[in-house]
Amino acid sequence: MVAIFGPGTPYITPAVLKRAPTGIDWTTIPSRSASTVDQAAEAANICLRATGMIEGVTNQTLRATLDEEWFSGPDYRVTINRRTGTVRFLVSRWPILQVISATVSPDVFPRTWQTVTAPYLDIEKPPIGLFGAAQAADVADGGQAILMSPGFLDWSMGRNGWRVQLIYVNGWPHTSLTAMAANGSQTIAVDDCTGWAPSVYDPTDMQFGATGIFYDGTFQEVAQCVGASAQSGTGTLTLNQPLSFQHSAGVLFTTLPRTVMNATIDMASSIALERGATATEVQTMSGGGGSGGGPLGVHELRTLAEVAVQSYARVILWQSARVRRPLPSPGRGRRPQPRRARLRQLSRRRPAPARRSRPRKQQLRSQQRRPPPRSRRRSLRQGPAAHASSYHACSCQEPARRSERPRTGWRPDGRFHNGRRSQGR
Repeated sequence: MVAIFGPGTPYITPAVLKRAPTGIDWTTIPSRSASTVDQAAEAANICLRATGMIEGVTNQTLRATLDEEWFSGPDYRVTINRRTGTVRFLVSRWPILQVISATVSPDVFPRTWQTVTAPYLDIEKPPIGLFGAAQAADVADGGQAILMSPGFLDWSMGRNGWRVQLIYVNGWPHTSLTAMAANGSQTIAVDDCTGWAPSVYDPTDMQFGATGIFYDGTFQEVAQCVGASAQSGTGTLTLNQPLSFQHSAGVLFTTLPRTVMNATIDMASSIALERGATATEVQTMSGGGGSGGGPLGVHELRTLAEVAVQSYARVILWQSARVRRPLPSPGRGRRPQPRRARLRQLSRRRPAPARRSRPRKQQLRSQQRRPPPRSRRRSLRQGPAAHASSYHACSCQEPARRSERPRTGWRPDGRFHNGRRSQGR
């Protein structure tokens, strides 16, 4: 098997992928006639591609990295506490493991940089369960803000009047062995030391570093780091106790949550199915009422992977989302309402429903049953004679036969006829 190690170690190795219960025959990739070396190389490429797809879903690199980020402030991402003067930076990646240094300069040319050392920088919310823990943490925990001591940045230059450079370490420490680690050894050679060193932000457990797991099949074990020979890149890690098993080069040693690793396995399986491998199979439980599962396709596997890593995604805050829009002013003559009551009133407003046009038959009935105008009502009170004069004045002739009389409407005698025939008329 080809050992994978280097700065670009994926979140899973071919050994981890082939041991997982995916139901895929990995000897068919890239083809059954391919050599063992070609099959191992293609499996390594699938692991790398699956890692890139997971990072695309989360919109950040989950493994520990040394980052350099620039800010212009004070602004919505660089805020200053008015009482204490402490500066708060909202960085792009999380969780923050360590703040290395910062440089500050007024936004004028030429730049006059002032270095801010680590004692004047702090993490607002250090990760819990990563340093000094007996077992590797399996939850998405950690902060996204860095605090700076007062006196380095203020509002004297106005909004965005300062330029700041921050160097910090974020993510979960992730590496692989570059050489064999013998049984009983307490130092291991790894491809990346980033994030493994003891944390200086934990006064109680500051002598302990990150706790990771060796994924080596039946020889899997947990180890805790107490020292690193380099801040990032290749080097050696010192463990708190000797190893219980021997591990060959390329074995994965990581603090990545198992949720992320499982999502990477699902993503790698979907890539393998795209290449024409057989569908994954889930056996049906005998005696059960349902099917108990079934084959999972490319879309189902990728959906499972995307849902699993949603808690680790990077959230981007835009400036427009923090701008408060003024509420509409109340009308004239109205008493100004509190903000909460005004919001409640606006939320209760509903658009007026569209008016329905009544059928033609109902419109005719409403017109026939409408009472006469006031002038005609007066003539009806004066008697039949006056009514007859007003009735004939409107060029209306009284029907001669009963069958020709109108069924509904006002009669000459001043009574309203509902369409029913009376026996006396």
